[in-house]
Amino acid sequence: MNFIKLTAVLLTAAVLAACGGGGGSAGTSPFNSGGTTTITSGDGVSSSTTGSIVLALSSSVVSSSSPGVVTALVRDAAGTAIKDAVVTFSVSSPIATVSPGSALTSVAGQAAATLTPVPNSGSGAAYVNASVELPNSGGTLTTKVAFSVNATNVTLTSVIPTSSSLSAYASTAIAVVVSNASSSAPVTVTVGSTCTATGKASISPATLVMTSTTGSVTYQDNGCAATDTVNVQISGTTQQLSTSLVVAAPSASSLQFISSTPDTLSLFGSGGGATTATVTFRLIDQSGTNGIAGQVVDFVLDQPQAADLGSQNGTTDSTGYVTVSVSSKAVPSPVRVTATLHSAPSINTVSNALTIKAGRPYQDGISLAATAYSLNYNLDGDNTDIRLQLVDRFGNPVPDGTVVNLVTEGGSVVPASCSTLASTCSVKFVVSNPRPADGRVQLVAFAQGEEVFVDSNTNNVHDSGEPFTDLGPVTLDKNENSTIDPGETIVGAAADSAWNDNGYVRYETRLFMSKTAIAPRLYVYSGGACTSTQITTTHYFSVNLAGQCRNSIDFCLRDGNAAADSKGGNPVVSGATLAVVTNATGATVGIDNSPVPAVVTGPTHHVVTVGRSSCATPLTASGTADLSVNLKGNIYTFRDLIDVQ
Repeated sequence: MNFIKLTAVLLTAAVLAACGGGGGSAGTSPFNSGGTTTITSGDGVSSSTTGSIVLALSSSVVSSSSPGVVTALVRDAAGTAIKDAVVTFSVSSPIATVSPGSALTSVAGQAAATLTPVPNSGSGAAYVNASVELPNSGGTLTTKVAFSVNATNVTLTSVIPTSSSLSAYASTAIAVVVSNASSSAPVTVTVGSTCTATGKASISPATLVMTSTTGSVTYQDNGCAATDTVNVQISGTTQQLSTSLVVAAPSASSLQFISSTPDTLSLFGSGGGATTATVTFRLIDQSGTNGIAGQVVDFVLDQPQAADLGSQNGTTDSTGYVTVSVSSKAVPSPVRVTATLHSAPSINTVSNALTIKAGRPYQDGISLAATAYSLNYNLDGDNTDIRLQLVDRFGNPVPDGTVVNLVTEGGSVVPASCSTLASTCSVKFVVSNPRPADGRVQLVAFAQGEEVFVDSNTNNVHDSGEPFTDLGPVTLDKNENSTIDPGETIVGAAADSAWNDNGYVRYETRLFMSKTAIAPRLYVYSGGACTSTQITTTHYFSVNLAGQCRNSIDFCLRDGNAAADSKGGNPVVSGATLAVVTNATGATVGIDNSPVPAVVTGPTHHVVTVGRSSCATPLTASGTADLSVNLKGNIYTFRDLIDVQ
């Protein structure tokens, strides 16, 4: 190779060295480490028409304390890095070894190995060789670089902790002594331990570059709680020394309540939801964050009449957690679990309240209310809200999600069932076909629950001989005769003379479809009640105001559906308004109970009050009074209702 060509090759090598890239499997590549790359004329570079190999050392002088890194850079004829080429390394003299003996090039075309002096081999010089077989029959390229071995002997002399016994979470300095370390021949040592490998201790720094014979690292406990072996090794050598630290176990500081899952239980046997909860505690050491494993914790329940504990004690797990189950009985009550460290009773805590409250519905605890009971028979879609509320026999809300079904003989219920939330749920009753001829609609709501009983001995369960109400099946009393007739049974078994905790509780009510397309009717009010005597004549009532300031007239108002008369008659539509006027000069007239209340379920009682405009002045002229009833836009007038004199 002539001088010009050699210069070009060396320049190419220098550029390749400057470009750097990923290294091989060992050490730091001199192509990208910023170290000095030594390439002598005729050494370190080999090229052909198919490719090239450039060999470089991180340092031309290696020692036991400062091993060298040898890196081969392989490219094709176009200067493109070759990946996965096999580079084989060797040393020309037994004064050093190179490891690994072969390596694949990286995506940057680099393969690297570590050059280490053989112990006690003395000083000397040698070549490190590299050869590569270029792919695609490109031939084999071989090159070499010279290096020298510094025979300075570096020895790891001692590893001495300031304190070999540590309390929990304490720290100590560890002195490391090596021979022949200096700023010109620095020695790198690595320090680790059993507990640092598991995160239960830390050593800082973990890698120590020594420029003098003495250095120091700091050991910090983080819950090791064992005899920890600390290992110190000179990097690149097998020299290693160890020391032991006895690290005390952390002491318990506190017990913490963590959770109760769930935090609300149903009464045992109620079928209303969860009856067992898991209560979790954690034992914490003096760090305030780390748990303590393997400690016995005792449990006590404050309300044993309301719940049972699954166990009297438990052992903390590897992270300090311990659990106990709590199962409800038949009594509603808040309950708390006290957890106490068995070995140190002064360390204890109490759980937040776990509530036992949700029981099965019972017959006396179901109620129903409608926003209006009398709807417009003649208006499809007229509707009212139906609200259900259910409680258990302790007056507590039933479990959320308790299903209530509804059945009706006329119109429709939308939806046909609802699920409770906070003890209540709602549906709508909607006017639609079928419309019973008498306008009276029987509706029943029912849910699974228990029969009422008298708890004579106050033990909160039904005992043999205690009185109870035998419910029997859910029925729809369409003909209102208070007996179960064919076709009226909905669901449930017949009364069986036995208390049942899983039957059907129910609430039956009556809604009305009032006929607004025909005139309402007036009836005599007598003896504090509406009678069945209809008022049909002209001048229905007569009032003589001579000698008195005012007088009143009572009557009852029914809707126009005569088919309901045998059952007492129906109310007019909820919200209907009544008004009276008089043509008697000097008289006033008024009426009460207007508009008709939404909650009425029968004929309504009304009072017309007639009086003189001034009690001191007699009527100027007699006359009559008219009554008008407005049924949702249909107005009916009863003329000359009262003869006023």
